[in-house]
Amino acid sequence: MAADAVSSEATEGTAPAEDDGALETASELKAQGNEAYKREDVKVAVEYWNRALRRHIDAIEKGQEPAISEVSQSLERSLYLNLAQGYLKLGQPERALRACQVVAMERPTDAKVCYRAAEACLDLKRHDDALQWLKKLLEAEPHQAEAARLLSRVQAARRTEAQRQKLIAQRMCAATEGFAEGRAAGAEGNQAGALSSSSRGFLDADPLQVEGALDVASAAARAARAREERLSAPSLPEPATRDLDAFRAKVAAKSRSYASFVDRSRKQREKSQQSVRLEWLRGGRDGTDFDTFAAPLRSELSALEEQDRAAAAAAEELEEEAERPNLGRGEGLDGGPQGASALVSAPREPVERLQEMD
Repeated sequence: MAADAVSSEATEGTAPAEDDGALETASELKAQGNEAYKREDVKVAVEYWNRALRRHIDAIEKGQEPAISEVSQSLERSLYLNLAQGYLKLGQPERALRACQVVAMERPTDAKVCYRAAEACLDLKRHDDALQWLKKLLEAEPHQAEAARLLSRVQAARRTEAQRQKLIAQRMCAATEGFAEGRAAGAEGNQAGALSSSSRGFLDADPLQVEGALDVASAAARAARAREERLSAPSLPEPATRDLDAFRAKVAAKSRSYASFVDRSRKQREKSQQSVRLEWLRGGRDGTDFDTFAAPLRSELSALEEQDRAAAAAAEELEEEAERPNLGRGEGLDGGPQGASALVSAPREPVERLQEMD
């Protein structure tokens, strides 16, 4: 068990100074702390319990007490539970929760552990964690009345906190109201009044909650400013080409002409190859040597055809540019970087027992 998790954070009280010569055992110190707690002297009780925990650890380290025994573990567990209750009374829920977490490592469903941890989480406004602790407790003891009452308190606090956060967000959004929907901001006096009324909500607000509300308000203000910029931006120019159907027809005709050229070139190449092969065979030469002879000729012919296709494509492009002089270079009808294929396709936009001392 993590024995130094809480003992190193003991509160200063009015308990007698620790005397190594007194030979008080951890059990005796614990009993004195219980007596102080009964007198409602919680600060002194916490000091005694912390001293008892340190004395218990020292005894284990010196070999005076066994480290692993039911008596030793029970004593240590009861000290942590008492410390958790004492820290809750002193308004120190963080320390109370840490004490509970130490015991929960061995007994995660212990009733006192779950109950006091849930109380600490409630004080820390960690409502979801409190609900998890109470869920464990009620699963182990479904008819635990104190846990049911604490569950009602946690749920009510959770609803209240949610409403409070919603109100803070509404106030923050109201501060940006003058920038929404294209409305101009009000006079300086009205702005000061709006900020003054919204700032009153920050006086009792948690910094993390205010930060979350500021994020929401900032996002709303950015969206409003972006909308204003879109509305004030100049409109797109009217397309220079009015007859879109005629332009599409011209592009389609050019495409058909180019396809026809490629087809004619392919047929001429095949016919030439057949003629050369026939002449080779008619000359009485061996047909097996023809491929070796024709290989460099085919490479040269392919290079010439590639040059012809490139020249034809360049001529088509120059002719197309000359026929639509009003369109900007590299731009379509809407001013964007579109080509002829984009124009042809024309795409569209789409608690009593659990509070007792051990």
